[in-house]
Amino acid sequence: MSEGSPAEQSPPVEKSMAKEARQDSEPLLAAVFESAIDAILIADDEGRYIRVNPAACNLLGLTEPELLGRRIGDFMAPDGDFEQAWRGFLDRGKDSGEMDLLRPDGTVVSVEYNAASHVVPGHHLSILRDVGRRRQAEEGLRILAEAGQLFAESLDFQQTLDNVARLAIPLLADWCVIDIVAENGSIERLVAVHADPEKQPLLDELKRHAPSLEDADGPAMVLRGGQPFLAPEITPEKLTSLARSEAHRQLILKLAPASVLSLPLIARGRQLGVWTFIRSAPGRPYRDGDLPLTETLARRASLAIDNARLYLAAENANRAKDQFLASLSHELRTPLTPVLALVSRLDRGPGTSPELRRGLAVIRKNIELEARLIDDLLDLTRIARGKIELHPEVTDIHALLQHAIQVCCAGEDGRIGVEVDLGAPDARVWADGPRLTQVFWNLLTNAIKFTPPGGAIRVRTSAAEAGGEGAPELVVEISDTGVGIEPELMPRIFGAFEQGRLGAPRRSGGLGLGLAISKAILELHGGSLAAASPGRDQGATFTVRIPFHRELLGPVASPLLGIGAAAAAETRPAEAADRPLRILLIEDHEDTAAALSDLLTDRGHSVQVAGTVRAGLETAARSAADLDLVISDLGLPDGSGVDLMREITARYGLPGIALSGYGMDEDIRRSLEAGFCLHLTKPVNVQVLEEAIRKCRMAAVLR
Repeated sequence: MSEGSPAEQSPPVEKSMAKEARQDSEPLLAAVFESAIDAILIADDEGRYIRVNPAACNLLGLTEPELLGRRIGDFMAPDGDFEQAWRGFLDRGKDSGEMDLLRPDGTVVSVEYNAASHVVPGHHLSILRDVGRRRQAEEGLRILAEAGQLFAESLDFQQTLDNVARLAIPLLADWCVIDIVAENGSIERLVAVHADPEKQPLLDELKRHAPSLEDADGPAMVLRGGQPFLAPEITPEKLTSLARSEAHRQLILKLAPASVLSLPLIARGRQLGVWTFIRSAPGRPYRDGDLPLTETLARRASLAIDNARLYLAAENANRAKDQFLASLSHELRTPLTPVLALVSRLDRGPGTSPELRRGLAVIRKNIELEARLIDDLLDLTRIARGKIELHPEVTDIHALLQHAIQVCCAGEDGRIGVEVDLGAPDARVWADGPRLTQVFWNLLTNAIKFTPPGGAIRVRTSAAEAGGEGAPELVVEISDTGVGIEPELMPRIFGAFEQGRLGAPRRSGGLGLGLAISKAILELHGGSLAAASPGRDQGATFTVRIPFHRELLGPVASPLLGIGAAAAAETRPAEAADRPLRILLIEDHEDTAAALSDLLTDRGHSVQVAGTVRAGLETAARSAADLDLVISDLGLPDGSGVDLMREITARYGLPGIALSGYGMDEDIRRSLEAGFCLHLTKPVNVQVLEEAIRKCRMAAVLR
């Protein structure tokens, strides 16, 4: 090989290049060491730091001079065994994992670490990375996911507030309070929850120290400014500014707040309140970095609280409407009761002429139809809110139809012909008798209203075999020869407030609710209601379908009360059925009291009348041994018939019938719970009242 060839020159050149690389790498490595985002620490054989970078100082909260000479064990939990861990690390030559370190200022930092021993003799390398933000982000996503589920759990206002508070404990706070702006502008502390059950009584006491808008600090300041309030450290001076009194300050001292974060609750531009987080444990002060997550939570919580508030307002409005309708019903029904009672009394009089009886039948029919209109208004509210209730039992549809025809067609003799073909071999279904009676009344009165003089109405029943997997059905057809239904009206015939047959010459009266309510009642029974008409002036047919339930067939129910009166009659002792009763009638409406007393007396009963709760109790106390039955109104001048019956039942064990203009489901439920055998709604048909008396008589006999 010739002199100066590359092969001969390579070793010296490589050595020179390696030397230059080492010289160049030293400032490069120093730059990496100084500018690294991760903490880099070099320790000696005893684990004491001999070199640290700026990131390590920031991570552990010390300056370089303060950090040199310390060991990682100085930042570990007191129960950690550093010496054993260090020896194990030196033996293994490397280590990695995650740990929490405690800074000198008491704050905790979560780190991920990688360590290697003897990178050069006597030098051991550790690289630490702050993973607190990553954990915080992961925890934030989990909390937000949980928040969505919690906030959707309920529309109840208080439950929503409790869910909001439950979300914060213990992930974001050791305890929290929620202050809500009331309708009058004051601040109400509605929720205060502590992670430690033993300290919950202190928070319950704290709820009584609600903030005021005049306060200079705390929730009031957040409400005024609409901005978060953050106090990383609660100093004695800050505690004094937050306390509203010395007692309040002492209470807060017992709860030992270390750091506070208050957030405004704002939805749709309205200040709803303030959500305050408090940490008691040292080492976890709230920082600006906590704001993104907590503010997002506060916005979601605000929407949930506002939705619950709006729902509560709607519920309150519905309750107020229901109370108004119940009161209106009572006021409208009460005057009808004495009229119906007098009509019944006159009708039974021996000197009543046939002409007068026909007139009385017309009066009775119109009173009952007026009461039906009142019921329609209440039923529409029940149906809209899903509150309508059924009380089904085995019921004879033919008996219901015959009763409905008798009531609705009274006074129509000679004007409209009524054809009845009850051809179904078995007309028993599992149903709510009074509700189906209501359906048949609606359909019959509808047919009568739209059928001109000389026309006809036909009522027909039949049985339809099961189709597919369906049950056999009882079919009821009510048809007329009236004005018919125009094709363009058919799609909305069952809509609320639809009169259905527009342009009819006899179109008058009614609220347009009967068909809508009838359809809803039948659907609750698992049945259906359909309408058909060839067109104008060609009549209409309404078809009711109700499933049979043959396996449940038994004694036929009363068509009026939906009670097993026929079965009871079979077992009722004759003397109990025939013996006149001694009745205490409690009714404050003078005309009603007089008319009912006369009506009951005409039937052989002995009646004592009282007009108030007090008078009723006094009469019961004097004559309990001589009484068989109590009939009482619910709305009395000095109290409720519910409370009256509850006391009479407890003291004397007398059966009772509630007779009231209040007919909402809640009124009926409260009546039965108080001890009444039955709840009858005014105006009451005399046959219905007699059937109720018979049933209560049996309750007394069998008691």
